[in-house]
Amino acid sequence: MTLVNPVRGRNLWLDKTLKPITDQYSVSAKYNFPTTWLLQYDALVDEELVTAVKSFEIGGEKGVLLEVSANLADESGVVYNSELKWSNPAVIFLSAYSQGERRLLIDTLFHQFKKDFGYYPKSVGAWWIDSYSINYIKEKYGLKIVMIVADQKTTDSYGVWGQWWGYPYYPSKYNVLIPVVGGLMDTVVIQWAQRDPILAYGEGSRYSNFSLQANDYIRSGKNTDYFKDLTGVYLDCQNPIGQITVGLETGMESIAFHGEYVKQLEVVSEYKKIEAVTMSDFAGKFRSVYKENPKNITIGSWNLTPIQRENKILGDSIVYNQNISFSDYFLADKSNFLDRRLASDGTKSQTNSFPWFLSVFFALAILAFKKRKMIVWICSSLFTLAAFGLLLRSTVLHGWQVFYSPVIGQVILTQCLVVLATYTFFSIVLFCPRIKFKNIHLLIWLLPLSFGLDRIVSVFRYSVIDGKHLLGIAVDRLRIIGLMLGGGGIELSNRNYSITQSLSFQRLPMDHVWQNIPVYLVAYPLIHFLVAITLYILLIRAPKWVNITILAFLIVLYVMQVIWIFRADPVSVVAITN
Repeated sequence: MTLVNPVRGRNLWLDKTLKPITDQYSVSAKYNFPTTWLLQYDALVDEELVTAVKSFEIGGEKGVLLEVSANLADESGVVYNSELKWSNPAVIFLSAYSQGERRLLIDTLFHQFKKDFGYYPKSVGAWWIDSYSINYIKEKYGLKIVMIVADQKTTDSYGVWGQWWGYPYYPSKYNVLIPVVGGLMDTVVIQWAQRDPILAYGEGSRYSNFSLQANDYIRSGKNTDYFKDLTGVYLDCQNPIGQITVGLETGMESIAFHGEYVKQLEVVSEYKKIEAVTMSDFAGKFRSVYKENPKNITIGSWNLTPIQRENKILGDSIVYNQNISFSDYFLADKSNFLDRRLASDGTKSQTNSFPWFLSVFFALAILAFKKRKMIVWICSSLFTLAAFGLLLRSTVLHGWQVFYSPVIGQVILTQCLVVLATYTFFSIVLFCPRIKFKNIHLLIWLLPLSFGLDRIVSVFRYSVIDGKHLLGIAVDRLRIIGLMLGGGGIELSNRNYSITQSLSFQRLPMDHVWQNIPVYLVAYPLIHFLVAITLYILLIRAPKWVNITILAFLIVLYVMQVIWIFRADPVSVVAITN
């Protein structure tokens, strides 16, 4: 048994004293059951609550509840839509935010946890956690186990469907609902509110209420006897491991159903072979038995394999496609209904594209080497990377066309053409006998390096505050340093603004460049060509030390621009259909 209690901020509790959490601890301590407490950010910044959790003597575990609150968003410098209900999937889940925003939210949450407890958590949970976030946490913080909600087609505006029915598994790297084949991901998935193998199959909460959760089955007119019977389905099985997740949402469901919670733990304590473990301890137990996902698992009438899940009685069959992700792997999902349901046939295209433009780069490198024009190839390649790097990153991945630049129909062909066209421009136009440049090498270096100026342009900010004009630069998402003009004087401003204020500052509309094909493919590189020509005219007669200084400065900015390109989030995806 994995005893898990999600703990949100006390602003959401029905009883805002510490009694709900101490009551839950007391009943688990009675049976010496270690408990995993999954703490949301608002709980982590509640000093009194954290102190209480630290005082629990029975060995347990502290993890994090990966739900986004207004406080977490504000601290992370991320926009939070406060007009929506706190539980709306468009605000509460990490999948409602861009990849970059997810990293900020996760880092803020994990750093707060470490500040409270002195280490990073190994266990996380939420009703839904996207695979991009799981991968990020695993790689950066050493995640061991994840808890998501068990299958429910349409409950509480959350639709999750297709994973193994109530049984733990190693997930695919690209889709948390799909058990991985072969090499394990080293992160185990367990489920909250494991469902009745028969009665829970269907649309709506009246079906999903047939679960191990006290608040669910009591509302369906069931009692502790039902819990005991359903527990037997998962524990009294022929599988090498039988596992159940038991718990209540502290301060919320625990208020009305604490009495039933007491009865649940009494039932579990009567199992002679039961072992109560924390989430991370269960991950270790699971790995000791399964080095990879088991070939065949039976839960009631469900037959579960890494290839498919099937229930002949219910007529359910879902074939697993290992390389398919949901769109939230790439983009923020701002919809009011969380739709994470696997297709039954799993036949969606899984072909990932090869970066054929690299072949063009390689062929041009051979040509340039033979003609002794490697400097042309190097500079044209640097220009292509800076001008069209977002286009070059666009690809076909996990069942989607993923775009970091404007949506272009023939993206592979376009990638190859821009590489070829840029090299042709550098090798023919710039070295045309009719066009004479005093220092051609200075110009061809300035052409790619001019894109480094984008890093300066992108941080310019302007606003009018209390009748004063502020002109400055954004140091990060919240801090702006600049000059305040007005009121008869000039003063230095260096302060943090709220994320809403920061986004209201006027800036050059660089985002429009990445969303308009003619602007991105033609106007954008042409403007930088003109900028490079202007710099060339200014520097051609300047002392050598000035040229070296300016070039060194531009190189630093260019590297920053390239780093930004490789860290940029996708802007759109298009589903691939057969």
